[in-house]
Amino acid sequence: RNITRPLDKLDKAAQKIGAGERTRVDVESDDEIGRLATTFNNMVDAIVEREDRISHIALHDALTGLPNRKYYREEVDIALKRCADDEILSVFYIDLDNFKSVNDTLGHPIGDELLRAATGRMTEVLGDHQLARLGGDEFAVLIRNAGNADAVAAVANKLEKCFQRSFQIDGHVLPTTIS
Repeated sequence: RNITRPLDKLDKAAQKIGAGERTRVDVESDDEIGRLATTFNNMVDAIVEREDRISHIALHDALTGLPNRKYYREEVDIALKRCADDEILSVFYIDLDNFKSVNDTLGHPIGDELLRAATGRMTEVLGDHQLARLGGDEFAVLIRNAGNADAVAAVANKLEKCFQRSFQIDGHVLPTTIS
């Protein structure tokens, strides 16, 4: 029983892992069975970490770390389903003006830095509102419980104002506006 019970627990835990559940086994000894249980738990932790990393990669933009188009669409769908009749839900679509010319004249590394810098500025002014990168120089914002039209306009004004200052990237001054 000292061998079969711990092995049975490991077997049941392995079946749960195979079914997609996250589980661990209590380590009750420091003998071979205990070391096997510890190794099993370490394996489970590594699987969970890899799954989390894969999910993050699937739903986030690699360059900016922002949620991607797929994640954003899911969030908009959820927000629309949960939105009350009297609630204001706002969606902004943002495009960096003249971004293609930055990439064409200064190269993609400078363009990438501009995208990261723009992301940083927008993140600062948006607070809890959902910012996503849809691709290229396209971004989107989701504002839940916007309150009223004036509150939505205030967010739009903050976004426009954060682009009034030029970006300084690798010795280049890049005046950038948004549409």
